[in-house]
Amino acid sequence: MLQVFLPKYTLFGFLLLFATFFSTEAQDIQYNADSQTNAGAPHLTRLTGNVRIRQNNLFIKCDEAVFDNSQNSFTARNNVKVKQDEMVISADELDYDGNRKLGKFRKNINVNSQDRILYTEFLDFNSGENSGYFYNGGKVIDEKSTLVASRGYYYSTNSSYLFLDKVFVDYPDYDIFTDTLRYQLNDNLVIMQGPTRIISDNNFIYCEKGKVNTKTDITEFSQNAYIINSRQRLAGTKIVYDRQTGVGKAYGNVSMRDSIQNVVITGDFAEYTEKPESSLIAGHALFVQGEKGDSLYLHADTLRSEYNDDGSYKLLLAYRKVKMFRTDMQSACDSLAYVFSDSTINMHHKPVLWSDINQITSEVIKIKMRDQKAETMTMVGESFIISQEDTVHYNQIKGRDMKAHFSQNQLSLIEVLSNAESIYFPKEETDIIGLNKSESERMKIYLTEGKVQKILFLAKPKILLSPLEDVKKEDFKFQKFVWLDTVRPYKPEEVFNWTVY
Repeated sequence: MLQVFLPKYTLFGFLLLFATFFSTEAQDIQYNADSQTNAGAPHLTRLTGNVRIRQNNLFIKCDEAVFDNSQNSFTARNNVKVKQDEMVISADELDYDGNRKLGKFRKNINVNSQDRILYTEFLDFNSGENSGYFYNGGKVIDEKSTLVASRGYYYSTNSSYLFLDKVFVDYPDYDIFTDTLRYQLNDNLVIMQGPTRIISDNNFIYCEKGKVNTKTDITEFSQNAYIINSRQRLAGTKIVYDRQTGVGKAYGNVSMRDSIQNVVITGDFAEYTEKPESSLIAGHALFVQGEKGDSLYLHADTLRSEYNDDGSYKLLLAYRKVKMFRTDMQSACDSLAYVFSDSTINMHHKPVLWSDINQITSEVIKIKMRDQKAETMTMVGESFIISQEDTVHYNQIKGRDMKAHFSQNQLSLIEVLSNAESIYFPKEETDIIGLNKSESERMKIYLTEGKVQKILFLAKPKILLSPLEDVKKEDFKFQKFVWLDTVRPYKPEEVFNWTVY
């Protein structure tokens, strides 16, 4: 995340000193010079050679000046230097009105205070209106940064400052470009108003409103705000970043896009931590991976991501009300872990998965992916595979621990590793002819297009085919049978629909 701050002393400090400098009570100006002559009128005195002018603790030197006794004002020219406390102002010209407390500096102006220098050609301050103003361009330089703006204001009433028109701040690690930059001294706030770009070697930030707390180093971006780095784009209605803790938070219409891994995560709230790198998204959280039309959609109340040192995804954790949709596979569970290193999806707490016409439930389901497609699936604990023949008859496979294999993203082989049982309704053409119930220590079921083609019994099989009329309806199903078709998402947006099951 980007570390944004402004220098402690910049043009703000110079303008504040101007406010002190020109707000003294009006007093007669004292002066001396090597030569004092009449300047064409009784009230005008021309001063030349080693000119010295003073009002209160304000000291001015120049090569020549014309003093107006009737107005308590003067015009200074050539090598003008003004000193007050630690501040030194140099300029070619200065018009100073001691009664109105108005000073106008012109040409080759630089203001030096605590090793910060303001360069401009036009600088005014009116203490009666409590405002200062430079225009036609200005530049502030210190050891850390350079600030450039077309014009700027200072308002002492509320201790605020405003830079306008093509504002540019050059820091060693990044640059800021904006139209309007405001500083509120009492609140320690620097506020960007208008389109703003912050550019560094590591990322790019855009916003149309933003603020920086120079005391706490907390930065806030809003209005079309987003951050882009080499692989990700984070956007939100508001983005807040704490430089001291390295934690960033985004609020409202949040989206994180990873162009390398083709992932988009959206939600209402996001939190990003720099070290160790991780992120969390909550509120309508949605993870999408893949191309349009063949994408994986994963929703949960909360999504948490952990990253490798190179910034790639390491782990995705989904908590509460988890639903997943692909055109060839759907699932639901209470929590899920997606491990990117070996492309496995681990589903916990009442997981259910649908593949074509088959519903799969178990205590834990583990899916091994390859090229974003299911390759194998392991079912741990008591497991069921169910497919529907009609509203009354369901083909069922039951066992302790199973392993499924996929071909072209369809179930092709199911291995029941212990306590295998099945209920199967064989057909002649379209008519069900009976109920085939079988038991075996282990079993293999071969499928084509999701339908059972062959069952291989591997140990101590017991097989019984009974006419339907000889079977009680309560024996059509195993104990703990549950059909969850109302839970199944049939399109991407249905991952947000949650039904307790």
